[in-house]
Amino acid sequence: MGIFSKNKGNGNNKDDLLCSTVLNVSHDSILIVNPVGNIQLINPAAEKLLGIRRDEALVLNYASLIRLADKNGNPIPDNQNPIAAALRSNKYFESRELSLNGHAGADRTPVWLSVTPTGSPVEDRIITLRNIAKELKEEQERSEFISTASHEMRNPVASIEGYLGLALSPQTATIDDRARAYLEKAHESSQYLGKLFRDLLDTSKLDDGKVKVNFIPVEMTETVKRLSEALIPSITGKGLQYIFGTDPISTPTVASSRKLNQLLYCRVDIDFLREIIDNLIENAIKYTPAGSILVSVYGDQQSAVIAVKDSGLGISREDQSHVFQKFYRADNSDTRTIGGTGLGLYITKQRVEAMHGRIWLESELGKGTSFYVAFPRISSEQYEREKLALSSTMTSSATTPQTPYVIVPPPVAPTPMASSQPITTPPPAPSMPPISTPAPAPTQPSVPVPPPVTPSPPAPAEGDMTPEQLAAKKQEFYRQIHPSG
Repeated sequence: MGIFSKNKGNGNNKDDLLCSTVLNVSHDSILIVNPVGNIQLINPAAEKLLGIRRDEALVLNYASLIRLADKNGNPIPDNQNPIAAALRSNKYFESRELSLNGHAGADRTPVWLSVTPTGSPVEDRIITLRNIAKELKEEQERSEFISTASHEMRNPVASIEGYLGLALSPQTATIDDRARAYLEKAHESSQYLGKLFRDLLDTSKLDDGKVKVNFIPVEMTETVKRLSEALIPSITGKGLQYIFGTDPISTPTVASSRKLNQLLYCRVDIDFLREIIDNLIENAIKYTPAGSILVSVYGDQQSAVIAVKDSGLGISREDQSHVFQKFYRADNSDTRTIGGTGLGLYITKQRVEAMHGRIWLESELGKGTSFYVAFPRISSEQYEREKLALSSTMTSSATTPQTPYVIVPPPVAPTPMASSQPITTPPPAPSMPPISTPAPAPTQPSVPVPPPVTPSPPAPAEGDMTPEQLAAKKQEFYRQIHPSG
């Protein structure tokens, strides 16, 4: 039996009449098909989208009307058609990454597509299409606005953060405790704004598809250990315990099946992987008032899996399906006072999928959360070959002759220089105070010789300065950016 009752179409059944009314007024294009795809019903919106009358459509198969292309405009082969797969499996399917190829030379139409089963495998399916060209255009405009605004705001916020840092430094400013408390809160807010703008820029790049992945072969266990250990100060600073390689949080079954310290090889973008580890651990720190954070790496035949587990607040079942969405944050009495942009896990998921991985979570409210990231493994032989090829490429690049150049800062005091080294002094940048540098006389050699003075010792590196020297340097920097005093 189909989606309507057996007496469908005679107008005597109230449910059938109501269903027909809904289909007729719907703005979504709806087709009801049998298990093999023959059209049983088509609504007016679908007639308009597909350019066909109802009486013509009812003798056809959906495949003769719905010709799909991927997001790049490439036609999808019949053996990869997602509608056909959903009809065979009798499972729900949806996507916003497809487009409808027009008929008679018409343009492609980006669509949201869903296939919905109505019951057992012998019952009808519902195919729904929605033209999302306007939605995508609006999303693109929002993305461009966010990108532009974030880029423009990032620089002044960075300046504010820098000035606040100078004001809080005892070597550049003297303030009382009350003023320090105010400035520290302002500094925290400026840091939060800086992170928000960075996340917004990353999000706009992801949405625009401008992110490029630079794959290199790595050994995952040691790489993840090194990246996660960089966050130990943040973990212990909150009074939490950091654990790598043991799993006191998981169940005995999971722990016994895990092989620790395996040699696991994958192709990853190391910057993306660092961002993934940072986001997951920082998220765990944020939502774990007390307890521990566990980072572990293990593998099976196909994948290397990174696990980041905490003993924190946990995530409710209702929130778990939304945590990877943009700007989504669980809203309850425990999380309401915890700051965040709502973009970290969205960016993490995009980074993972850009490297052909997958991410998922397990959590129970009040009992902590476990995030898992899996990447395809490569063999040790592949790892060695690709590592050797990468090393050869880098060596070749390093030995390529480069045009030598020397950048000389504006002169402050004469310093000794080798007479054989050509030096070109660039004109001062517009933002720097003008410095008068006399041109050399025509009869002089190309390299000006400084007047005979006692050579000044080279300025010490910042890490070797005494506190007095460092304070003097910061004072000089402050005078440059505030000439008026």
